Amino acid sequence: MAGDWIKMRTCLRTDPAVVRISSGLNLDRHSVVGRLHAIWSWADEHSIDGTNVPVGREFINELVECQGFAEQMIRVGWLKEEDGSLTFPNFSRHNGESAKARLTDAQRKRNERTDSGQVPDASRTKKRPEKRRGDSSSSSSSTRARGGKQSPEPEPEPAEDDPRWLTLRDAWNAGKGKRWAPLKPPRGLGERLAEPGWFEEILEAILRIPSMGYYRASPPTLLQAIAPDWAQRANGGGYDDLSPAKHRGGQDDRPPLKVDPDWQRKKREAEEREERKRLGVVAAVGDVLASKAKAISGV
Repeated sequence: MAGDWIKMRTCLRTDPAVVRISSGLNLDRHSVVGRLHAIWSWADEHSIDGTNVPVGREFINELVECQGFAEQMIRVGWLKEEDGSLTFPNFSRHNGESAKARLTDAQRKRNERTDSGQVPDASRTKKRPEKRRGDSSSSSSSTRARGGKQSPEPEPEPAEDDPRWLTLRDAWNAGKGKRWAPLKPPRGLGERLAEPGWFEEILEAILRIPSMGYYRASPPTLLQAIAPDWAQRANGGGYDDLSPAKHRGGQDDRPPLKVDPDWQRKKREAEEREERKRLGVVAAVGDVLASKAKAISGV
């Protein structure tokens, strides 16, 4: 139906899980995203909660006409198989009527605030921590020294096998930041993961590290990256034009950049290639969905 739709992130193409699937199957990332769209659309149509879907991985491979695709989804944690049935983890976040209702309602509220020029009042929306009777430890561990005001309990740190932490660690160590060797997540990561949208922002920021002039001499550490507002500032270009010396108020000590006189032409050609790939993926997905719809209607 024309009104049917699913929720997909705008930065999905750069998600490390997509990169891993792409490298595992030797496919370009546009082809991976197109096939994911076909699979998640099918799951949204034929499943209520994404659990115990009575098909096997062979059906998924046939659906997107790519052998091994389901296995790669299982490898990155986007699909599970048990007793001949499939489960889509975190299905309710992006699929189903409840996810669509949440997204539509959030978009409506954002539009209302934009149209009216209103700015959210943080003092009204901030929730105070719930006070429990008989809990004497909370008053000593969560009270600020300044003014004796009680602060919210810190978010728990993710476990070593948390999929979000594993994805972040793999993406960080595959990027240009200083390698993080410990298996244990850095302290403070739980607080960042609790911020809506931060996980997608930090993954995008990791890809931008090579363009950050501030870290040309010394790459950033993961502890620096999980500091408040680091990912947002990095994605906004806040570290692109600063050298460490200039950041401290001194002279810019960076070596001059080597400018390729043909960079505009090369950039335009790269964009044209990407656009051709995207159009090819869209056409391929349309053919897959059309063939499957024809097969279903003919049963």
